[in-house]
Amino acid sequence: EYGFNTFRTIRVYSNIFFILVILILLLILNYSFEINVVILIIAAYKIVESLNDLNYGLFQRIERLDYVAKSNIVRGLLGTGVFALVYLYSSELSYSLFSLFLIWLLNLILVDNRKRRKISNEFLRNVDFDKHLILIKILLPLGLVAFISSIIVNIPRFVIEKYLSFEELGYFTTVFYLVLVIEKFMTAMGGALLPR
Repeated sequence: EYGFNTFRTIRVYSNIFFILVILILLLILNYSFEINVVILIIAAYKIVESLNDLNYGLFQRIERLDYVAKSNIVRGLLGTGVFALVYLYSSELSYSLFSLFLIWLLNLILVDNRKRRKISNEFLRNVDFDKHLILIKILLPLGLVAFISSIIVNIPRFVIEKYLSFEELGYFTTVFYLVLVIEKFMTAMGGALLPR
């Protein structure tokens, strides 16, 4: 009804807003330069991930989940491998994260965007600016719920960072990440087993 390009335009607007919020928070929170660099790299990585998700939605719409699977395999294997190698040789988290960001960006540009361009123009209609406001009104409550959900999940991290140390936060995050990995696996299995 709205067309892919309308969704993409709104995603670009929301990503610009996201970067502005991150920059303001970094100014207020007064972290060290190294932590600011890591946060900005992760923000850039999340923007690439959000654009990938948009492509994945289009691929799902045309029932080409094999595109999604191949892209995730390339991103996962290549990204993890390059991240590990860069960290092994540099021992710098920022370099490793930047290499992961580059792998995901290259995958977006060279793989996913090329596949998207091959799709019929039926789904890639021109941007209809009149529908932006309608779509934003529909999506705003969903975004608010996602934001609140993210805050709830991260409250323990905020408390640990405030009252303990970054080292203890790292231990907690490592253990907690196992829960997220299992959840991701279960979600993928559930999605694969659902009927059309």
